[in-house]
Amino acid sequence: MSSSPSTPTTEPPAEQNSVARLFGALFNPKPTFESIARRPTWILPVILGCVAFIGTVGAFSYRGGWESFMEKQDASSSRIQNMTPEARENLIKTQVKVAPIFGYVEGVIVPFTSALAVAGVLLGAFTVTGSTKTISRRRWGLSLTRVCRGWCKDC
Repeated sequence: MSSSPSTPTTEPPAEQNSVARLFGALFNPKPTFESIARRPTWILPVILGCVAFIGTVGAFSYRGGWESFMEKQDASSSRIQNMTPEARENLIKTQVKVAPIFGYVEGVIVPFTSALAVAGVLLGAFTVTGSTKTISRRRWGLSLTRVCRGWCKDC
């Protein structure tokens, strides 16, 4: 009786979703980073950047206070020092009212524009050096084409 040697089948490991990757990076990094190398994604890190940015602005608004910050910033401006005390007080009130709004809006815009800028610089650098011919774009999780395709499904 002869038994034919069976070849072991290697099935690719199941893909992890972004949340599983987040916890896997902390508790089981080797398979998680292999999964990231196979199929990189960019949306969860950018969203986490937004949450961290907005959390920082919220903590500063609650604990630090915008009024003392604006007073310190305005103290170094000669233009504001030449204003009347009443005009200076009105300016500080306006700054204190508007600053948190700009902070929260920046918390959404800055991480996405930063990711897009880094992707553009990397894509440009790899294109100029000719590396895009030898390195698969899929391997670079943050490339301009992936970011644009994520935003525009028809592209």
